[in-house]
Amino acid sequence: LYNDRVFTPSLEDITDLLPSGFVLEMWDGRHSCKIDTDQNLIQTKADNFAEAAALAWIALNTHQ
Repeated sequence: LYNDRVFTPSLEDITDLLPSGFVLEMWDGRHSCKIDTDQNLIQTKADNFAEAAALAWIALNTHQ
């Protein structure tokens, strides 16, 4: 990328957007973010907590 800015949100930026009660933990040796809602359980795995939290946010905000 030349002369372009790329925004990479931090873990704090992402978790500010998640509902209360989310859990960050290690699961099967990977970073995980778990959100248990009334309708379903979302649990993501990734290489770091920021990515796991971002995947959880995407899952929450993707209409199926």
